[in-house]
Amino acid sequence: GDSLLVMGGNTGTLHLFDLSSQESALRASFQVFEDLKIRDNNIWAPLTFSHGKLLARSGREIVCLELPSRKES
Repeated sequence: GDSLLVMGGNTGTLHLFDLSSQESALRASFQVFEDLKIRDNNIWAPLTFSHGKLLARSGREIVCLELPSRKES
């Protein structure tokens, strides 16, 4: 809808932006991956979202995050 999720490939931080107004605003940030400075632990894969779940993968880990629906937030 009017939100955008962005994963910081070098930081492992997931950012949620609100795009409903003229200016985009950062609504929340969450540290998903740690130790990205370790060799071969980059984030190259795109985020995948399905049925309220977000999948993210680094070079060494995969995580599944359950995201609340707009009605729950």
